[in-house]
Amino acid sequence: MFVNLVFEGSVRAAVAHGVRFAILGEAANSNGMELDALVRAGHDLVEMGRQAISFGSASVKQSDACYAPLLASPGKIIYLGLNYYDHAKEGGRDKPEYPWFFLRAASSLVGHEQPTVLPRVSNKFDFEAGCVRSPTAASEHSSSQNLD
Repeated sequence: MFVNLVFEGSVRAAVAHGVRFAILGEAANSNGMELDALVRAGHDLVEMGRQAISFGSASVKQSDACYAPLLASPGKIIYLGLNYYDHAKEGGRDKPEYPWFFLRAASSLVGHEQPTVLPRVSNKFDFEAGCVRSPTAASEHSSSQNLD
């Protein structure tokens, strides 16, 4: 599992290893990078993870980790909502004719177990889960290659 952590005052990519996270990039020419930057630069995260573990790079106990968002500087964040009837019904809505799409600001992202701020105009959080698709990584393969 790969994560972004706050490490020595900056966001750094790390890989889980036992009860610790090994910081990526100390054995490669990518010191100080977070996951999104590593992927955009074309680094092999699996190989970087192996190197971080085998070369004994700096590490953090998982119980002490301060998580950062997985994407430090995403472009567009597009969510799909009300894509099934039960979800619409939870909010007291009729069955939608088509799903809703909405945008999220990068500033609304938080790391795992990090505090969030409830807006003054709200009285509760509406918890949602997200799934990431990176066009950068996907653009390297044609659709016919993806079927193989």
